[in-house]
Amino acid sequence: MAAAEESSFHRAALRLNTNQSVISKHVRDIEEELGADLFRREPGHGAQLTEVGRVFLGDVRAMFDDLDRAKMAALAVANGRRGRLRLAASEDVMTSTLARIISAYRDQWPEVHFDLRELPAIAQIRALQRGRIDLGLMLPPVEEATVISDVAWSDSLLAALPEAHTLAGRADLHGTDFDGHDVIVGHPERGPRCGRHVLDLLDALHVNVRIVAEVEHLQTALMLVQSGTGIAFVPGALVDVSIAGIVFRPFAPATGRVVVHAVWPDAATSGLVAQFLRVAHAVMACKWPPQGHGNGTKNPIRSA
Repeated sequence: MAAAEESSFHRAALRLNTNQSVISKHVRDIEEELGADLFRREPGHGAQLTEVGRVFLGDVRAMFDDLDRAKMAALAVANGRRGRLRLAASEDVMTSTLARIISAYRDQWPEVHFDLRELPAIAQIRALQRGRIDLGLMLPPVEEATVISDVAWSDSLLAALPEAHTLAGRADLHGTDFDGHDVIVGHPERGPRCGRHVLDLLDALHVNVRIVAEVEHLQTALMLVQSGTGIAFVPGALVDVSIAGIVFRPFAPATGRVVVHAVWPDAATSGLVAQFLRVAHAVMACKWPPQGHGNGTKNPIRSA
């Protein structure tokens, strides 16, 4: 390309900061491979393209244009602007908070194809290890050493009480008020983790409750609350949800919060994961939309 554009091997060598002999050798190698001359070497006229050379030059230019487009496409994926983000979230993360984050992410990065799966925490870890998802969202604990995790956001806690429950009319509940009451929690391995987090808080307050059911789905827990079976503990993002037969009440201590962890497979965070985490932090900090955006690939959590 340089020799054709300069019509001179000498000027091409100067442009490419090399020796003229290098240019001549590479052109001869291509001509020998093709079995045809690309240039006419005429004293005083430099190097002029033959008809074969003109056709070949057009295809070579197209090849470099395709290569440039491929580089730009690869950079767009690396920087989180394009590609496919495979996300999994546990059921107790599937709240209006996640909906806000997804909406903001889709607005900011419309060229990213978004896949969302609902998976319990243990299944998310397996999917990350097998390369089936790029990012998981779950409640702690995250004890698997083969993945990276950090706090993505936190939410308040609510008690979901049967409408006729003795505590349902109280607006100032404290954890100690649950002493001796029946509660519904998630299955230790496959269920929502919010309730078990509250059990740890209550245990620190020396509050004893009766576990009357261990469920795999939040919907099952809420159905049991409707039936009057007991109390369930849910993320605060459900505060505006209206379900017949259930009242939602905050409770102290105010330090008790449900913490959502982002989990990804290794330290080499992809651009897609980094951008999603950056958007999540911007939404939760009420700083959306941001005043510009970078690729954020070094430390998506801390830089947010």
